[in-house]
Order: sequence, then C-alpha cells, then structure tokens
Amino acid sequence: MKTYNPPIRERGKDDLLKIIDSPDEWEDDVLRIASDELTKRGISLRTQERRAKSHSKAKKQIKEIKKNASYSYFQMTLLLVFAPFTLLWFVPSGMGIIELENEGFLRKRNQRFILISLSYLLWFLFISYFPF
Repeated sequence: MKTYNPPIRERGKDDLLKIIDSPDEWEDDVLRIASDELTKRGISLRTQERRAKSHSKAKKQIKEIKKNASYSYFQMTLLLVFAPFTLLWFVPSGMGIIELENEGFLRKRNQRFILISLSYLLWFLFISYFPF
C-alpha cells in the first residue's frame, strides 16, 4: 500500500469526506481507511453512502449540462464573423476545440468547429470577391 502525506488517518474530516466523495480517484484501501476513520469520528456509514451517492448524482448532472451546453445566437454570430481574429485570443487562453472536448463541452466543440470552418470560408469568399 502506498504512503500518503499526510497519512489518511491524520487528515481532517473535510479531506476524508473528499476522498469518500471521489472514489474513482482513490484506491480501495484508501477508501476503506477513510471510511473507517470517518466512522470513528462519528459519521455513520449510512451518511457516508448517502453523501457519496449525492455527489455521484451531482457529477452526472454536471457532465450532462456540460455535454449539452450551447452558444447563444449572439455568440455564434460573433464567432462566425470574427473567428479568424478570436482564435488568437481563444487558443492561448485554453479555450480551443480540444480543450472544450476535454472539459466535456461536446456540443460547444461541434458548434465551434462548424462556425470556425464557415467563418474561414466566408472570409475567403469575401476577400476573393471584394479585394482591397
């Protein structure tokens, strides 16, 4: 078993609850130790289970909200018109298409990809037909 700094048994109640709330991030041994320690500190297994279930449900809701998040029509219009210029601002700030996907914003990722592609096409056509 790994050693953790600080040791699991010496952590505060809030830290132990965070461990219980995120079982995917911890090994089974750590979860068991944290649960036992919380029980010793007066937090019943039922309360721990209820809290973990609530936290899991909230994570699923957040994931679903992110997946279905969308740009407003105003934002889409701005992105369509100014995409070549905004890429210089979005990409360095961590808001590129790949980052949107990594964060779970699948609909926004698709919208941005389509809008940027259309924007470049429109700007190309505009510059081709109306040379300066």
